[in-house]
Amino acid sequence: LEKSMNHDQSKELAQDLAEARKKKKKSRKSPKTSPGSPPHQPPPPPPPAGPSGGLGASGSSQVLPPPPPPSSTNQES
Repeated sequence: LEKSMNHDQSKELAQDLAEARKKKKKSRKSPKTSPGSPPHQPPPPPPPAGPSGGLGASGSSQVLPPPPPPSSTNQES
């Protein structure tokens, strides 16, 4: 019985996946249709970097600039 149930579930899952893919394509126009639409998750990533520098990308970019100055002074001397 369990095997038959799994088969049914697998078929249902396959259909759900197919429908989900179709919905995802449409979700681009209407994100509200898919509650957990991955395409709308990209925005969240930036926040995590915020605490480290405050602005994330700008914060990390500011950390890199400092090292260059010393090298320029070495060239002058």
